Amino acid sequence: MRIWRDIISRGAWLGIMQRFKKGDVDNDNNAFTTSKAAPVGKVAQLRGVFDRSLSSRSTALETLTNKIESYHDIAKGEYRNIDARIAALRGISAFANDFIKTFGVDMQSAATRYGESKARDPSLGNAYKSSNPRDNTLDRHILTLARRSLRKAGYLQMLKNYYALGGAGYAYRSPQALLGLIRAPKESNNEFVGLEPGLRLEQLDPVHRSNYEVMNDGACGRAFQLWAADARQDKPFFMWLETSLVCLEDNKYEADAQSVPYNRLDNKTGAGGNGQKILFFPAPMQALDLDHLDAAPQLCSTAGYSCDPPKDPTGNGGAGVAAYVWSQESELFIAEHRGGVFHHSSFLSGQRVRCAGMIRIDNGRVSAISNNSGHYKPRKQQMVNMLRFLAGAGAFTPGAQVEVFLGAHQTFNGTPAAFLSAHG
Repeated sequence: MRIWRDIISRGAWLGIMQRFKKGDVDNDNNAFTTSKAAPVGKVAQLRGVFDRSLSSRSTALETLTNKIESYHDIAKGEYRNIDARIAALRGISAFANDFIKTFGVDMQSAATRYGESKARDPSLGNAYKSSNPRDNTLDRHILTLARRSLRKAGYLQMLKNYYALGGAGYAYRSPQALLGLIRAPKESNNEFVGLEPGLRLEQLDPVHRSNYEVMNDGACGRAFQLWAADARQDKPFFMWLETSLVCLEDNKYEADAQSVPYNRLDNKTGAGGNGQKILFFPAPMQALDLDHLDAAPQLCSTAGYSCDPPKDPTGNGGAGVAAYVWSQESELFIAEHRGGVFHHSSFLSGQRVRCAGMIRIDNGRVSAISNNSGHYKPRKQQMVNMLRFLAGAGAFTPGAQVEVFLGAHQTFNGTPAAFLSAHG
């Protein structure tokens, strides 16, 4: 759910109103007529007597248009305007709900998607490809206003708290402070490794977006690059983002961003996700499913997992391979890695780790492992520590394979013993 996305733009809404008044329709559906609901009942008629704004559909749409225009008149990049925006959004949501009740909008029909917007895209977490206003009925737009206005108001409240005194973003209201953090050297020593500097923005983001536009040509996202490139920049980044296509674009496919989970998911807190498990040593390793903490640990296997083929240390297309992190407390977690959905940083809220990468486990023993993590990029010494830990627990199969990215476009492929002999 992209809770940061704004309600429909002024231009798109006015275009819809013009076409609605003309009675225009799409080829495959009555795109700009309301659903064929029951006639307005006596309660609604009486309500119209006391509330002129709901006396007819046309009058109600005029009132809603005025509310939408008034909302968009409020400057979106100003922190001091957050309360006014929240109040306006709540007013839009309340009126849209009144419209639905007064005019008997069929909720099932209103929720139906038409045209291009019916298609889903696996690369977007199987989200709908389009939110193009032309694709949907007027009733759907009313329903969307009722729901999205409240979601956006909730996000703005989150943003208000984020930048308030004591909030997580208070120290980074200044562009200079945020840029200083992003550009600071990577936290790394022979034992632990932190996030790549450019990816700290994902950690700082109150909703942990993994990118900021589809056309992402940098680790922090194109939107961040545009913000940072303005020498006169005086707005905190996430307030500036309120004025960007990431938040304002009507069609999500044109400027998309996705949230990834960012929690410590372990056997202490429960609430697992994405097939996440914690492993117990020595081998053969048992694994506790963090989605089902009441179940007994089972012999560990990654047979049900998959990853993008380039991340597969076995070179077999990604089947049977999971992501792993080795925590500071020497806990080993695995989960399915999915770009834009679940990253290595998701396991421990971006905290530093001992090692991270991809792993294949067969019948409680490791048959392949790598340090392939774009968020952490563990170095050679961290992989040495990882392999020693696993070898000491008797966790390798006889034919186990290791893939280690050494930097400068060098890669080691071989056995754990061979790697430790060469680099340990």
